[in-house]
Amino acid sequence: MFPGRRWNRTAYSKIVVSGALALAGATAFGSVFYVDDDAPLGGNGKGWQTAFRYLQDALWVAQTADEIRVAGGLYKPDRDEAGKVQPGDRAASFAFTAPIRLVGGYAGLADPRNPDRRDLVRFETVLSGDLKGDDQPGFVNYQDNADHIVSMGGYVFGALLEGVTLTAGNARTGEGGGAISRRSTSEGEATIRSCRFLRNRSEAYLGGGAIAWYSKWETVLTIENCYFADNLATVHAGAMWIYRARLTMTDCEFVRNRAALIGGAVWWPERSSWATPAVIGRCRFHDNEAGTGGALVLGDRGQAVINCEFQANRAAANGGAVCVSYGEADLVNNTFIGNAAGEAGGALFVLNDVGFGWDTEVRAVNCMFSGNATGGDGGACAQTTMRERQVLSSYVHCSFAGNTAQGKTGGIISSGKVELTISNSTLWGNRDAGGSGESAQVSKDLTTGLSINYSSVQGWTGQFGGAGNHGKDPRFLDPLGPDGIPGTPDDDLRLDHRSPCIDAADNTAVPPDTYDLDGDGNTVEPLPLDLAEYDRFRDDPYTPDTGKGMPPIVDMGAYEFRPLGDLNCDGAVNNFDIDAFVLALTNPTGYKARYPDCDITNADVNGDHAVNNFDIDPFVRLLTQP
Repeated sequence: MFPGRRWNRTAYSKIVVSGALALAGATAFGSVFYVDDDAPLGGNGKGWQTAFRYLQDALWVAQTADEIRVAGGLYKPDRDEAGKVQPGDRAASFAFTAPIRLVGGYAGLADPRNPDRRDLVRFETVLSGDLKGDDQPGFVNYQDNADHIVSMGGYVFGALLEGVTLTAGNARTGEGGGAISRRSTSEGEATIRSCRFLRNRSEAYLGGGAIAWYSKWETVLTIENCYFADNLATVHAGAMWIYRARLTMTDCEFVRNRAALIGGAVWWPERSSWATPAVIGRCRFHDNEAGTGGALVLGDRGQAVINCEFQANRAAANGGAVCVSYGEADLVNNTFIGNAAGEAGGALFVLNDVGFGWDTEVRAVNCMFSGNATGGDGGACAQTTMRERQVLSSYVHCSFAGNTAQGKTGGIISSGKVELTISNSTLWGNRDAGGSGESAQVSKDLTTGLSINYSSVQGWTGQFGGAGNHGKDPRFLDPLGPDGIPGTPDDDLRLDHRSPCIDAADNTAVPPDTYDLDGDGNTVEPLPLDLAEYDRFRDDPYTPDTGKGMPPIVDMGAYEFRPLGDLNCDGAVNNFDIDAFVLALTNPTGYKARYPDCDITNADVNGDHAVNNFDIDPFVRLLTQP
């Protein structure tokens, strides 16, 4: 269901920042209308030479399955030739009243010889709510901007918005959504693809600075390859508020979005159907901020966050990156780096704040927590209850290092009616006000249940019982990274070849591949990949098996050990590997012929799934480190 890599800056920038984009999908089944803000008045929209000047005029005539192609330019919802809207009307919006396709980024009249050429940067199509053209930085003069730039209502199945920039919307009331608003009591399905959402604001209570999506019944919302930056909600959901939608959001980036209370980037309090999982995948959340849930707040069953990066997000209270307030959530193959919370849960805060329905259950698998911090308790993760329902939290194959708490427990802390399970994980180098002993790695109060097995815990005393645990240094490759600072992207929690965590975990604790991360169609097999998306079940012939199960035995932590730098396969990394590394770099075919029993991916020292010049410096560090 969800194969693929984590968020990739290069791949994303090719679509949204720097390159041409062919129209995705098939040609529209209905009519095609053309819009170009350089076109003379009086056009009928049936070709580029007779294009509409104003986008509204195309929307007035478009019907089900029609397509509107929009050339690069600036378009505002209070302008048309038909006279159906008035200049300065804040209530005017580009309304999808039928399932149509609106696609931007065309050359149009700027390239008469090839007007259908698309380049989302060179021919940027901007839909703007700045009706008077007087906006200033810091949302100054937004009081007269459009409430919603785009509105989607009614029974719209198959609507598509692609390749446009939406900016300067300012929702004042209702559910919010400065850029896009949907409020409907009917079903619907829409796709938003390769769009940018910049500097939109919501002053409405429920928020959604850029997008507010509400439906009373089943809706399906797909968001792909989109960029959200500098959006603001004066109450909730800096970029996006989603209510009762089965959301699939992939390859998106959220940067510097803010909300005063909940969800700096996204607040997703309820989805419409629990029959199939709803997924946020391959997304990046950086430098977002809120009162609770600096990047993301979840609150329903069947929600999953997969292959995402959370870095430098902040919460004034709880959950520097993510808050799960109730329901059920899977967090799979995610990295949490340098997030911060004022009170609890520097990266993740889990609670149950409802007194009815179901328990809150969170399952974190193959996740890395590095350099997160809190002014209170739980530098990486905190879980608690506020009502009579309980919280069930599990961490499997997770790595915790360099997380700090000014109060108690830099790693994982639990209090109240919580059942906490930790398996196949490493907790090392986390600190609190008392130091870096066992209680700084994991702690609980008297009402919390804790089961911990086959894990490496600094200062391990054995008081928590369990099987296969130890207090030996996991020997991460470079937990501070070359910059020497925890909580930055170069932190490397992969295992050194001397690690006691290799082949020391429990095969039976590996959860099923529910989201089919390897794309083989098998969702009941044990999860076959680690955080780097290399094989999880991989034996190191030079390390005795001390874990549980039939070989190959899995390792503790988010990353399965690979003999990085051992290019001649002698079990050591030294000067004898230099020639083999150079051969792998310059002549992969020759390397495979000379070393047929070796794995060329051992030369991928920086872990980016490519063997190239970027691996040279990390390889040198392997040779020279003590």
